[in-house]
Amino acid sequence: MRGLSKGGRTVSALGRRDRRLGILMILPVVAFMLFLVVYPLINLFTLSVHNYNMLSQTSKYVGLRNFERVVLNADFWISLARTILYAFGTLIPCAVLGTLFAVLLNRDMPLRSFVRSFVLFPYLVPMVVTCAIFRYMFNDLVGVLDHLFVTLGLAKGTLNLFGTYNLAMVGVILVSVWKYTPMIMIAVLGKLQTISNDYYEAAQVDGATIWQQFWHITFPFILPPLTVVMLMRFIFLFNKWDLIYMLTGGGPLNATATLPMMLYSQAFSSYNLGRAAAIGVLMFVILLLISRAYYRLNEMAERRLQA
Repeated sequence: MRGLSKGGRTVSALGRRDRRLGILMILPVVAFMLFLVVYPLINLFTLSVHNYNMLSQTSKYVGLRNFERVVLNADFWISLARTILYAFGTLIPCAVLGTLFAVLLNRDMPLRSFVRSFVLFPYLVPMVVTCAIFRYMFNDLVGVLDHLFVTLGLAKGTLNLFGTYNLAMVGVILVSVWKYTPMIMIAVLGKLQTISNDYYEAAQVDGATIWQQFWHITFPFILPPLTVVMLMRFIFLFNKWDLIYMLTGGGPLNATATLPMMLYSQAFSSYNLGRAAAIGVLMFVILLLISRAYYRLNEMAERRLQA
C-alpha cells in the first residue's frame, strides 16, 4: 500500500484509518465521562447561585449570596476543621501502618498467602456491617471492648466511645484506620514486589543497616505509588459521609459534623439546596488547592531523595 510523505515521515492510509477508528471507539467513553462528571459539576455550580424551592420546583438567581452565607457561618469553618482533622487523622496512620504491613508481608514467612488475605479482611467487610460491629463492641451497656477497657483500668467508667463528645471523633478515626489501611497496603505491596533483590544484596555487602536499606532503596521506589494512593485516599476521606453517619450521625453535639454532614443537613434536613451546592463548590475548590500543595510538597521530597 502506498504511503504519503508528511514531514519526512510516511503516513499510510491504513494508519489514518486506524486513528479514526480509535477516535470513534473512545467517543462513547468520552461522552459517558462528560455526562458523569462534567454535567454534575455544571449543575452544581448553577445550583449554587440559585435558591431552589423543592415544593414549587422553582429557582431564583441570587448570585454569590449562598456562598456569603456559608462563609460567614462559623459552623462552616468548624466543620472544615473537623473534616481536615478526620482526613489527616485517618490518612497518616493508614499510610504508616499500610507501609509497615506491606514491608512485613513482602518477606518470606510461613502462611504468607493466608496472612495477606487475612489482612485484607477489614476492607472487604461491608460498611454497614463494620459500623454495626464497632457500635456494638463500644456500646456502654453490652459492649465487649467497652467492658474490657473498664476491667483493665484504662477507663474509670463506661467508655461510650461514640456517645462522648471528646471521644467520638477518635472513635470514628479508629474505625476508619481499621477499615482503610489495607487499601494503602495493597498499593505499596504491589510496588515492593517489583524491586529487584540485587539492590538489597549490594547494600548488605556495603554494610547498610535495615533502616538505611529502607530509606535509600525501598522508600524512593514506593514513594510515587504511595503519593498517588494517599492523595486519592485523602480526597475520599474528605468527602466521607456514610461511615460517620452510621457511627455517630454527626453527633454527639456535632462533635463529628464534617463538611459532608453539613452539606447533607442543608440539603435534606433544611431543604436548602442552593446553600448545600455552595458548600459542595467550596469543598471542590479546597480539594483542588490541597491537591496542588500536596503535589508540590511531594516534588520537593523527591528532589531531596534524589540529591
